[in-house]
Order: sequence, then C-alpha cells, then structure tokens
Amino acid sequence: TAVRCSIAALPIAAVLILCCAVCCLQEDDEIVTLQVGKTVWDQAPRQMRVELWMSSLQRRGVGVAAAAKYEDMLLTPVGDEAVNDIEKDVARTFPGTRRFAAAEGQEALRRVLHAYAAYDPEVGYCQGMNFVAGLLLMYLPERHAFGGLVVLMQDRGLRRYYSADMSLLQTHLWQLGRLIPPQLNTHLERQGVLPLLYGASWLMTCFSADFPASFSARVMDVILHGWLMDQALLKAAVAVLVRCEARLLQLHDMEDCLTLLKAEAPSWDNTVLHDVLTEAFTKPWTAQQLLLLSSVEGAESVAEALHRVQQANSAGAAGAAAVTPSANCAPPGAALNITQLAYRVSDSSSVTSLTAAASSCSSSRRITRGDDGIQVVSAPAGIHASLSSGGGGSSGGGSSGGGSSGG
Repeated sequence: TAVRCSIAALPIAAVLILCCAVCCLQEDDEIVTLQVGKTVWDQAPRQMRVELWMSSLQRRGVGVAAAAKYEDMLLTPVGDEAVNDIEKDVARTFPGTRRFAAAEGQEALRRVLHAYAAYDPEVGYCQGMNFVAGLLLMYLPERHAFGGLVVLMQDRGLRRYYSADMSLLQTHLWQLGRLIPPQLNTHLERQGVLPLLYGASWLMTCFSADFPASFSARVMDVILHGWLMDQALLKAAVAVLVRCEARLLQLHDMEDCLTLLKAEAPSWDNTVLHDVLTEAFTKPWTAQQLLLLSSVEGAESVAEALHRVQQANSAGAAGAAAVTPSANCAPPGAALNITQLAYRVSDSSSVTSLTAAASSCSSSRRITRGDDGIQVVSAPAGIHASLSSGGGGSSGGGSSGGGSSGG
C-alpha cells in the first residue's frame, strides 16, 4: 500500500544558475499529484509516476534505444569545455536536497550529463540541462534518466531551446509576452520586465530550476505522456502570470515584479500550485491565442525586444521630464528600469547568450490539441508497481526493478 506522508514538505533553498531565486523541493514525498492524459490523480503513490515515465520511454523507441547505449556514451570522451561546465553545474543543481548534496547523487548527475554531451555532440552540454536531468533522476534509475533526457531533447523538442541561435526559445519568449493579457504585458514592459528575465529558465528547464519538484514533475508528466512540449510549457507559464496579474499590476519596480515571479510564486502552497496547473491544462487557448501560436509574423528576437523596450522607456522618461522637470513626477521606475534591465542582462550568462544569439526566429509552429475536461480523482490504495526493464546506476528515487504501465 502507499506510504502516507505530508505533501507540504519544508522548502529547501537552492541556487539557481539562471536567475538566482529560491527552489522549493519535495524530493522524498511518497504521495504525489500525478497527471495522466486528462486525468489528475490526487494522493497517488510515488511509484505511479515512475511507472508513467517508464511507460512513456518504452512507447517512444528513442528512449529505450538511448538507455541501451548509456554505458557506451559514458566511455565516449567529450570536450574539455563540456567537462568543465558540467563539473561547475553539478554542484549548483538542487544543492539543498539530500540526493544531490550526496556524492553519489552528484556522480549520477555528472554521468548522465556527460553521456548526453557524448550522445549529441552538436549541442553538447548547456546550462539548464542539469536541472532537467536532476528532475528525471529524482524518479528514474540512472540509465533511464538518460533515456528520458534523450526523449525530451530529441523527441519532444527541448533540444531546439539549446541550439546555437536559440531561435525557438526566442520565439516562445516573444509569444509568451503576447499570450498573456495585453494590459499585463504592457505594464511589465514599462517596468522593464521582459519574458527572458523569468521565462527563459522556466522554459529551458521545464520549470525545474525555479519551482518545486512537485510542480515541475507534473509538467513533465504531461510532456512525456504526449502533449506538445511547447504547448505544455507555454500554458503553464501563462497560468502562473495570470495568477500573478492582480499583484503585478500594483507593482512599479522591476525587482519587485521579478521577486514575485521568481521567488514568491514558486513558494506558493502546493495546493495553489497544482490549481494553477489544472487551470493551465484545462482551459483551452482563445481564438486570438491560437492565431498567435500559428504564426510568427512580427516576432522579435530577444535583442530586438530589449532595444524596443529600452527606447520606449527612455522616450517615456524624457517626455515626462519635459512636461514636469521634477524627477519625482516621472513615470514610476521609467528611467531606473533601463539601468536595471542592462544589469539584469549582463548579470546572467544564459540570458546574455540569448541576446547574442541570431535574431531570426523559427517559423515552425504547432497547434494545441483539445485539452479541456481534466478529471481529478483519488488514486486507489494498494497499487503495486514493477518495472519490466532492468535499471542501471543509481535510482534517484525510482525503482531499479522492472514495469511498464503508465497508470
């Protein structure tokens, strides 16, 4: 039978490599909230998630094939730059958790990242992959965590976020700013809060760098089970922003807005966070949102968006000063945000790489599937799980036994 424990585990501080916020993890919960298709299983045994993810890897041949090559990839050398970057980031990945504070957990993460860099030498290793791999290792045996990373990168399309020009990521960041209510987008831009300052890490790490494991793991449920990767990530991002809208509209400082999005929102009660995801995966896109997702006409690169917002805020500040010389009468934060924005960009190597990337945006788009009618049910007690394929390496919270059912 399922082992009962409190879902409200204590938040654990984690250093984020992208925006330096706080990550709250429930790494050892035996009871989880699991999403299988349109059904949300509340109070489900942890092993159901292991089953679901293992089943997803088995349905997609690329995951099984990659897992079979795991030992070979470990023996394949990778470049010194990748080795050094992996070494630096392993220590930064969920450092407050029991699993990754231990040498065994860090070594498992190091091996998975090395194996992927060898498997995909064109992309190699990039910051952000460490959090995705770490999340997978919380539930899957090591070799299957590698297989899951390959599925996410190659089959589900996450790899395109890490391409040299990051064109797809830039497109999705531009779309994110226009999928939210126009009033909210305008307000955030006036404060200099562009999607790259919060959304880059949300999308590139499937929310695992910023949000609790219970939140990002449910997003992973949806992606691995068959949702289009970009639809799932954008829906979750929009839902978080909409939930924050009333508070954001009252804030007139860049740092305050980013604190809400990068620190306060991830620390919401677990029930609230899951309500946000249920709303995200239940509410269909509007006709206007679908139109935006079907075309990239007028899309901006990150560099173009930065320039436009800086120019607009500079003009706004200058206009206010011309009408009223007193600095106290300038639009709240207008002049300050230009300096803050430049600092924020220069302060993050990942964001800086976005601004330096090519400004061209990918034109390939995907239209969402029908996604309404999510049903919330209680998981039956006494579910026993067994994995049919043998595990390898450390299990990071999954079982190394055999099983295939996704629930």
